Amino acid sequence: MAVNQAGSKVLCSCGNEVGVPPLRKLREFPRDQPPVVTQRTAWTPRHAVASAGAILALGLAAWGVWQWATEPVVPDFEQHYEDQLEVMADEMLAHATPLQFYQHLEATGPILADRGFEKISTPQQAGIVEHIEDRQLRRRLTFAAAGLIAAISAVVWFFWPKPSPVA
Repeated sequence: MAVNQAGSKVLCSCGNEVGVPPLRKLREFPRDQPPVVTQRTAWTPRHAVASAGAILALGLAAWGVWQWATEPVVPDFEQHYEDQLEVMADEMLAHATPLQFYQHLEATGPILADRGFEKISTPQQAGIVEHIEDRQLRRRLTFAAAGLIAAISAVVWFFWPKPSPVA
């Protein structure tokens, strides 16, 4: 309503004639405040890709941390074999006769002279080491995938065109 319409009658959009109060009465009415427009953006493919990537990267990182925390340590096979040989030697010293010592020396002497002391290993040792190395590789690949997905999500978030605000 305009100031020059104060104190007159105005035709309403419904067709009725409505009286407008005088100017001094209009001043007593509260003034209209312009509506506050908050700008927000709609959910876009940019948000979806970045959020899904972030969630996937966090999930992979958590799985990688779990793999790292539960990863077995490679046993010190050399120390284990030395301990077993020491126990066997102690038992032999406690129960063997001089003749048995001589026979043992005759049996192992030529082998030691020919090849020397060989590294002792068992079939299980290779399997254990292979299993642990496989777990370490999977853990590293998990962390690499998490980093790659996080990087892709960051690129999408920062370089994908931002949508225009929706009122």
